[in-house]
Amino acid sequence: MAELSPMMKQYLRIKSQNEDSILFFRVGDFYEMFFDDAKKASDELDLTLTGKDCGMGERAPMCGVPYHSCESYIARLVQKGYKVAICEQTEDPKTAKKLVDRDIIRVITPGTVIEDMMLEEGKNNYLAAVALTGDGVGLCFTDASTGECHLTSFPAGNYNSAVSDELLRFAAALESKSEHPLSRAILNGFASHGGECPEAEDFAAVPGRGLTAKIERYTVCGGNADFIREKTALPESITQHAAALADEGKTPLYFSRNNELLGVIAVADVMKSDAAEAIRELKGMGLRVVMLTGDNARTAAAIGSAAGVDAVVAGVLPDGKETVIRKLRESGKVAMVGDGINDAPALTRADVGLAVGAGTDVAIDAADVVLMKSGVSDVSAAIRLSRAALRNIRENLFWAFIYNIIGIPLAAGVWIPIFGWTLQPMFGALAMSLSSFCVVTNALRLNLFRLHEAKHDKHRQPVTLPDEFTAAPQETNTATDHKEEKTMYKTTVSVEGMMCHMCEKHVNEAVSKAFAAENPVSDHTANKTEFISAEKPDEAKVKEVIEAAGYTVKAVHTETV
Repeated sequence: MAELSPMMKQYLRIKSQNEDSILFFRVGDFYEMFFDDAKKASDELDLTLTGKDCGMGERAPMCGVPYHSCESYIARLVQKGYKVAICEQTEDPKTAKKLVDRDIIRVITPGTVIEDMMLEEGKNNYLAAVALTGDGVGLCFTDASTGECHLTSFPAGNYNSAVSDELLRFAAALESKSEHPLSRAILNGFASHGGECPEAEDFAAVPGRGLTAKIERYTVCGGNADFIREKTALPESITQHAAALADEGKTPLYFSRNNELLGVIAVADVMKSDAAEAIRELKGMGLRVVMLTGDNARTAAAIGSAAGVDAVVAGVLPDGKETVIRKLRESGKVAMVGDGINDAPALTRADVGLAVGAGTDVAIDAADVVLMKSGVSDVSAAIRLSRAALRNIRENLFWAFIYNIIGIPLAAGVWIPIFGWTLQPMFGALAMSLSSFCVVTNALRLNLFRLHEAKHDKHRQPVTLPDEFTAAPQETNTATDHKEEKTMYKTTVSVEGMMCHMCEKHVNEAVSKAFAAENPVSDHTANKTEFISAEKPDEAKVKEVIEAAGYTVKAVHTETV
């Protein structure tokens, strides 16, 4: 292989000192990026990816931006959570005798932006500094837009809890209006810390995605990563940390406040102590076990692997669960076990729906069987009992038919000409009573049946799952098809004239009534209203409805979601 060019050697040396940043390498009138940096920048900034001969076997991937207009490109990368290192020419290329000297003059991060054009107008832009001492920690933050400065301190050992308590306080207020099982975990965590939970107003839930509400003077949102990305950028470090938590079987929940990331709370979806044993018993009966969850694929994979299920389908919305059940029914009978509101459609669609006794009333009403002790092992026990009951019924029917085949012709005298057999009435009555006694006694044997004893389970040939159901977690495979059948439209309206929360509520009510909108959200500070509808709204009608409510519409934008 040919030797690297001097400039590429220089680039690689500087890049090795800034591996966590996208390196803007000044070459003449351009800032150029190479290798992985070039690929990332090309994807994020819609730049053309080219190549450069640098002495390697293959051309190095390359893209670039003009140095005189680099600020807009840097701003876009920073908004997406990237660090950008600026490598400038530190000597005049015209006077340089050899390779132009270059060095890093600045590293720009989301927390160090001070340039006016990189700051979003109409919102606060904070810079913070933290000082750690033996006695505690000092925190100072200033608003780069207004110059307002704040200073506080925390005793040693308490600063982490102080920050987490603030996140937990807003998260608990938001989740207090939800009936999702994960909400109970956050509320229990907040209760253990103590403190007063603020009131949430204008609460709205987006099924399978997240929640939004007004808390104090803030618009607070919580949910999965895709939902929060619609509100604010997620730094790569945050998503990587969340992925690591998901690999541990924890569900990361993201929270934002006024379209700024507030934090992430990981909720451990702890597997029930008897879950693994119960699944082993079900598989021993010849049943296929599929884990169906709205959690992300990483979390689902970790829990599914520990439980020993045959397949995992993750990231499924409530209506998507029903679609999965419908596909599974093509391969055989399906029993669905659930406990929440989101499980109700799937419980109804399944051949047999089993609801956990500690679950929601909606799930219990939709199910055919209710597991009163709420243990996972009761699922195998219920199946074991149903099989025993069915076997008992077949035994009783067999003996009843044998008795009637012999007894009725005997009582009617059919056998007298052939065998000379006769039946006295008193013996006929005795035989009838004995038949009933045998049937009832055989049925009463079920009282002695041991529900949780698996040694007598009869293994049956398991069904073959459809191809899309594998041991690897499927990220809404079948649910995606269903979602695509229902295209939803997100409409963003620029509204002027909203002065307070009552104005926001007034606009929300008008939009919701006119367009059957899901969870309309208005923000008077941002002069914006957003809503989701099943049908694409007419821009003229949107303008008419909001202006009829007493406000001015500047722009209307609609996109599919």
